[in-house]
Amino acid sequence: MSPVLKDRNKQKRYIKNYFDEYSREYHEDHYIKKKPPSIYPVLAIRLRYMTNMLSDFKKNGKIIDIGCGTGEMLQVLKKHKFLTYGLDYSFRMLHEISKETVNQQLPLINCDIENLPFRDESFDGVICAGVIEYLNENQKALREISRILKPGGLVIISLSNRLSPARLFEPLAHNLIGQKIKGWIKKNILKKQTLLYPPFRTHIPFLFNRIAEKERLILSEFNYYHFSPLPWPINRLVSNFYVSVGLKMEKLSRTRFGFLGRGYIAKYQKQ
Repeated sequence: MSPVLKDRNKQKRYIKNYFDEYSREYHEDHYIKKKPPSIYPVLAIRLRYMTNMLSDFKKNGKIIDIGCGTGEMLQVLKKHKFLTYGLDYSFRMLHEISKETVNQQLPLINCDIENLPFRDESFDGVICAGVIEYLNENQKALREISRILKPGGLVIISLSNRLSPARLFEPLAHNLIGQKIKGWIKKNILKKQTLLYPPFRTHIPFLFNRIAEKERLILSEFNYYHFSPLPWPINRLVSNFYVSVGLKMEKLSRTRFGFLGRGYIAKYQKQ
């Protein structure tokens, strides 16, 4: 975990460039099942949990997925007969969605979450997964989400959980390894895109819930995900063990031990 860049515009440009560069491989890396899994299927698991949270969204309601990526959640929303909109800051991510014939009639918007081009109270529901953690602060995004959401509407938000013991050594490990070394490994050994994983923030769930309340977003449901028996980067050294045990630990998602999960998903209702 690297701290976000102090200049919010530089941070946003880095995020955009990273996901633009990663757009072609993104879906296959995170949503195509591999046996045995080569990496922890974090996003596929997150998608499953979020799908389960859709049960009380307004039937045939107007829903927008902010940070829709390559459109996996959009397909779920369409399947549930919602009037579906997709929004992402990465134009190339949206281009990947539009390649599929089934998506050609889907409204897709290339935009920044902190400046949404919609009228007040335009949507019955909002999905916002893996977006707020890349921003410099929470309030602007939450205020925009609340503004476009109708009273009684629902929003699902996912974050990185700072309280997970698996994250304890991340800041120290990242600092010790250094940006240049990580970049060289990624480019020359892993043969991945040259940009390093974007700087992001972790959150303490109950404190984030209080911030959401200030924007009239009241917690109604939550669960944790992405469990790891070992901290990063040790888990990467024994990846098969990490993935196997972590997937078994997913059953803790909604128990009192859920805080062990590296990720947090919450559903809020606008008052």
